[in-house]
Amino acid sequence: MKTYFSNLIPQILSYSKKLDSSSILTKHHWTVIDETNSEKTVFIFRQKDNQLLISRNGNVEKGTWELIDHNTLLIDTKTESRMFKHGFADSSVLALKVDGKTEYAFLIDEDVVPEAAKTLNGLLEYLENKYLIIKEKEVIKIQDKPKINIESQVTKQDPVESNINNDDTGLSNAMTFLILFIIIIAIILVYANN
Repeated sequence: MKTYFSNLIPQILSYSKKLDSSSILTKHHWTVIDETNSEKTVFIFRQKDNQLLISRNGNVEKGTWELIDHNTLLIDTKTESRMFKHGFADSSVLALKVDGKTEYAFLIDEDVVPEAAKTLNGLLEYLENKYLIIKEKEVIKIQDKPKINIESQVTKQDPVESNINNDDTGLSNAMTFLILFIIIIAIILVYANN
Protein backbone atom coordinates (compact mmCIF):
# COMPACT_ATOMS: atom_id res chain seq x y z
CA MET A 1 0.00 0.00 0.00
CA LYS A 2 1.31 3.42 -0.93
CA THR A 3 1.55 5.81 2.02
CA TYR A 4 1.55 9.60 2.15
CA PHE A 5 2.46 12.28 4.65
CA SER A 6 -0.48 14.42 5.80
CA ASN A 7 -0.67 17.12 8.45
CA LEU A 8 -4.48 17.24 8.02
CA ILE A 9 -5.23 13.95 9.78
CA PRO A 10 -4.09 15.09 13.26
CA GLN A 11 -6.26 18.23 12.82
CA ILE A 12 -9.46 16.23 12.19
CA LEU A 13 -8.77 13.37 14.60
CA SER A 14 -11.42 14.63 17.04
CA TYR A 15 -14.09 13.93 14.37
CA SER A 16 -12.92 10.35 13.83
CA LYS A 17 -14.75 7.19 14.78
CA LYS A 18 -12.77 4.75 16.85
CA LEU A 19 -11.21 1.68 15.29
CA ASP A 20 -12.32 -0.42 18.26
CA SER A 21 -15.13 -2.06 16.32
CA SER A 22 -14.61 -4.33 13.34
CA SER A 23 -17.84 -2.96 11.82
CA ILE A 24 -15.98 0.14 10.55
CA LEU A 25 -13.72 -2.15 8.55
CA THR A 26 -16.23 -4.78 7.46
CA LYS A 27 -19.13 -2.58 6.32
CA HIS A 28 -17.22 -1.16 3.35
CA HIS A 29 -15.13 -2.15 0.37
CA TRP A 30 -12.10 0.06 0.85
CA THR A 31 -10.35 1.35 -2.29
CA VAL A 32 -6.71 2.29 -1.76
CA ILE A 33 -5.60 5.75 -2.90
CA ASP A 34 -2.42 5.15 -4.90
CA GLU A 35 -1.50 7.81 -7.42
CA THR A 36 1.73 6.07 -8.44
CA ASN A 37 -0.01 2.93 -9.66
CA SER A 38 -2.69 2.63 -12.32
CA GLU A 39 -4.23 -0.53 -10.87
CA LYS A 40 -7.25 -0.40 -8.61
CA THR A 41 -6.72 -2.06 -5.23
CA VAL A 42 -9.70 -2.86 -3.02
CA PHE A 43 -9.49 -4.20 0.53
CA ILE A 44 -12.45 -6.25 1.76
CA PHE A 45 -12.28 -7.01 5.47
CA ARG A 46 -14.47 -10.05 6.15
CA GLN A 47 -15.57 -11.00 9.65
CA LYS A 48 -15.45 -14.72 8.90
CA ASP A 49 -12.06 -15.83 10.22
CA ASN A 50 -10.85 -12.22 9.85
CA GLN A 51 -10.21 -12.92 6.21
CA LEU A 52 -8.86 -10.11 4.05
CA LEU A 53 -9.49 -10.06 0.33
CA ILE A 54 -7.20 -7.79 -1.67
CA SER A 55 -8.43 -7.26 -5.20
CA ARG A 56 -5.97 -5.72 -7.69
CA ASN A 57 -7.78 -5.11 -10.96
CA GLY A 58 -9.90 -8.18 -10.24
CA ASN A 59 -7.02 -10.48 -9.23
CA VAL A 60 -7.65 -11.52 -5.63
CA GLU A 61 -5.07 -12.23 -2.98
CA LYS A 62 -6.16 -13.59 0.39
CA GLY A 63 -4.77 -12.50 3.70
CA THR A 64 -5.89 -11.90 7.28
CA TRP A 65 -6.45 -8.91 9.49
CA GLU A 66 -6.61 -8.48 13.25
CA LEU A 67 -7.50 -5.63 15.57
CA ILE A 68 -4.76 -5.88 18.17
CA ASP A 69 -6.41 -3.21 20.32
CA HIS A 70 -8.65 -0.17 19.77
CA ASN A 71 -5.79 1.63 18.04
CA THR A 72 -3.81 -1.04 16.16
CA LEU A 73 -4.55 -3.09 13.04
CA LEU A 74 -2.36 -5.95 11.80
CA ILE A 75 -2.61 -6.93 8.12
CA ASP A 76 -1.00 -10.20 6.97
CA THR A 77 -0.57 -11.17 3.32
CA LYS A 78 1.52 -13.88 1.66
CA THR A 79 4.36 -11.43 1.10
CA GLU A 80 4.31 -9.22 4.20
CA SER A 81 2.87 -8.34 7.60
CA ARG A 82 2.18 -4.68 8.30
CA MET A 83 1.06 -2.94 11.45
CA PHE A 84 -1.02 0.22 11.27
CA LYS A 85 -2.25 2.61 13.92
CA HIS A 86 -5.58 4.38 13.86
CA GLY A 87 -5.31 7.59 11.88
CA PHE A 88 -8.86 8.57 10.97
CA ALA A 89 -12.12 6.76 10.21
CA ASP A 90 -15.62 7.75 9.19
CA SER A 91 -18.29 6.25 6.96
CA SER A 92 -16.35 7.01 3.79
CA VAL A 93 -12.65 7.41 4.61
CA LEU A 94 -10.11 5.28 6.43
CA ALA A 95 -6.62 6.65 7.08
CA LEU A 96 -4.26 4.10 8.57
CA LYS A 97 -1.03 5.43 10.07
CA VAL A 98 2.02 3.29 9.39
CA ASP A 99 3.31 2.13 12.77
CA GLY A 100 6.39 4.12 13.73
CA LYS A 101 6.02 6.66 10.91
CA THR A 102 4.05 9.83 10.18
CA GLU A 103 2.67 8.46 6.91
CA TYR A 104 -0.84 7.29 6.16
CA ALA A 105 -2.44 4.80 3.81
CA PHE A 106 -5.71 6.30 2.56
CA LEU A 107 -8.66 4.10 1.73
CA ILE A 108 -12.07 5.30 0.57
CA ASP A 109 -15.51 3.85 0.05
CA GLU A 110 -16.01 4.76 -3.62
CA ASP A 111 -19.78 4.41 -3.28
CA VAL A 112 -19.87 7.20 -0.69
CA VAL A 113 -17.19 9.77 -1.51
CA PRO A 114 -17.76 12.19 -4.39
CA GLU A 115 -15.83 11.68 -7.62
CA ALA A 116 -13.54 14.65 -6.85
CA ALA A 117 -12.36 12.94 -3.63
CA LYS A 118 -10.96 9.87 -5.39
CA THR A 119 -7.46 11.34 -5.68
CA LEU A 120 -5.16 12.19 -2.79
CA ASN A 121 -5.46 15.97 -3.19
CA GLY A 122 -9.20 15.70 -3.79
CA LEU A 123 -9.62 13.52 -0.71
CA LEU A 124 -7.65 15.87 1.54
CA GLU A 125 -9.67 18.83 0.24
CA TYR A 126 -12.89 16.88 0.82
CA LEU A 127 -11.91 16.11 4.43
CA GLU A 128 -10.80 19.67 5.08
CA ASN A 129 -14.09 21.05 3.76
CA LYS A 130 -16.16 18.48 5.62
CA TYR A 131 -14.51 18.78 9.01
CA LEU A 132 -12.56 22.03 9.27
CA ILE A 133 -14.06 24.70 7.05
CA ILE A 134 -17.71 23.83 7.67
CA LYS A 135 -17.10 23.39 11.42
CA GLU A 136 -15.29 26.76 11.56
CA LYS A 137 -18.27 28.43 9.88
CA GLU A 138 -20.60 26.86 12.46
CA VAL A 139 -18.43 28.16 15.31
CA ILE A 140 -18.41 31.64 13.77
CA LYS A 141 -22.22 31.58 13.45
CA ILE A 142 -22.56 30.57 17.09
CA GLN A 143 -20.11 33.27 18.21
CA ASP A 144 -21.89 35.96 16.15
CA LYS A 145 -25.21 35.50 17.96
CA PRO A 146 -26.03 38.47 20.21
CA LYS A 147 -25.26 37.95 23.85
CA ILE A 148 -27.95 38.52 26.44
CA ASN A 149 -26.82 40.38 29.53
CA ILE A 150 -28.52 38.72 32.47
CA GLU A 151 -26.57 40.50 35.17
CA SER A 152 -28.68 42.67 37.42
CA GLN A 153 -27.53 45.92 38.93
CA VAL A 154 -27.06 45.77 42.65
CA THR A 155 -27.86 48.92 44.59
CA LYS A 156 -28.55 49.80 48.21
CA GLN A 157 -32.18 50.53 47.39
CA ASP A 158 -35.17 48.44 48.34
CA PRO A 159 -35.24 45.27 46.12
CA VAL A 160 -38.68 46.08 44.66
CA GLU A 161 -37.63 49.67 43.97
CA SER A 162 -34.32 48.45 42.46
CA ASN A 163 -36.21 46.20 40.01
CA ILE A 164 -38.52 49.03 39.04
CA ASN A 165 -35.58 51.31 38.27
CA ASN A 166 -33.62 48.78 36.15
CA ASP A 167 -35.45 49.31 32.85
CA ASP A 168 -38.86 49.83 31.26
CA THR A 169 -39.55 46.08 31.20
CA GLY A 170 -38.78 45.82 34.89
CA LEU A 171 -41.06 48.79 35.55
CA SER A 172 -43.84 47.24 33.50
CA ASN A 173 -43.49 43.88 35.24
CA ALA A 174 -43.39 45.47 38.68
CA MET A 175 -46.50 47.54 37.95
CA THR A 176 -48.39 44.50 36.67
CA PHE A 177 -47.41 42.55 39.78
CA LEU A 178 -48.48 45.41 42.05
CA ILE A 179 -51.89 45.78 40.34
CA LEU A 180 -52.52 42.02 40.54
CA PHE A 181 -51.53 42.03 44.19
CA ILE A 182 -53.99 44.86 44.97
CA ILE A 183 -56.80 43.08 43.08
CA ILE A 184 -56.18 39.82 44.97
CA ILE A 185 -56.20 41.65 48.33
CA ALA A 186 -59.44 43.41 47.36
CA ILE A 187 -61.10 40.09 46.41
CA ILE A 188 -59.98 38.50 49.67
CA LEU A 189 -61.37 41.43 51.68
CA VAL A 190 -64.73 41.28 49.82
CA TYR A 191 -65.14 37.56 50.51
CA ALA A 192 -63.98 37.98 54.12
CA ASN A 193 -66.72 40.65 54.78
CA ASN A 194 -69.51 38.46 53.25
